[in-house]
Amino acid sequence: MHASHLQEKIAEINAAYKPDLIVMDARKCFITGGPMTGTLREPGLIMASTDRIAIDLDGVKIIQSYEGNDLVGIKPEDLPQIKRALELGIDRTDASV
Repeated sequence: MHASHLQEKIAEINAAYKPDLIVMDARKCFITGGPMTGTLREPGLIMASTDRIAIDLDGVKIIQSYEGNDLVGIKPEDLPQIKRALELGIDRTDASV
């Protein structure tokens, strides 16, 4: 069950509840590879939001701000997890954060 379309399934699980606050630790992030190994960068940020989509979009944009990242040329809202969450109407539908 988990082997295929995992990113979309993560979005679907999020349709079941709405947290009051999301905190993202962006002190360090992988710009390639991930989630356990890859090219590490240190944005030095802690982010908080009440909107899961908005914070994910900003996280992607932070990764994309580094040269040599794996997300070059990809629109953040086209990533499978974010795209599915938008289709489900989870939080924000205006992707311009």
